[in-house]
Amino acid sequence: MDSPLWVLAAVGIMGGYDTIVFHERVARLASQPAAWRELRLHAAREVVYLVLFSTLAWFAPHGWIAAALAIALAAEIVITAFDFIVEWDTRKLPRGERALHAIIAIAYGAFLALLAPRLAMWFRLPTGLTPVSHGVLSWFLSLLALGVAIWAVRDASAARYLRMIESRPELRPSLERF
Repeated sequence: MDSPLWVLAAVGIMGGYDTIVFHERVARLASQPAAWRELRLHAAREVVYLVLFSTLAWFAPHGWIAAALAIALAAEIVITAFDFIVEWDTRKLPRGERALHAIIAIAYGAFLALLAPRLAMWFRLPTGLTPVSHGVLSWFLSLLALGVAIWAVRDASAARYLRMIESRPELRPSLERF
């Protein structure tokens, strides 16, 4: 079971790098009024990763809980597809960010391929959460869960603020608070 989780951890590391380097340092999304849609999508995706990291770190979801997890996995794909469209419509992405997005998408596909057989097996079991531990990997995924939880709140707050000021240019000088 650890193979898909190691790939998930790698996706988390790459996503964190993308966020810190490209979204914060290069694009400064939280200070761009037009970025509110992108930040809203990022917050939604971060919630999905919060569920994935925190659940799979410590539990094997069975029955309908496994089905709900599968829905979250599919939601991540839909959110990411919309995010790609919004990014292309609102800003010019650096080459490195585009390349990283491709690598993350490939890694997420590998994660899904590795998890799918286990997810199918879990679905056939009685509904419940079975406690599991993957040693240091469980703790690392928990750390990633904490990071995406904090960032989801931050991105959602920034998106809400930017959406509000998009139509009120007189508020733009106060953007530095994010």
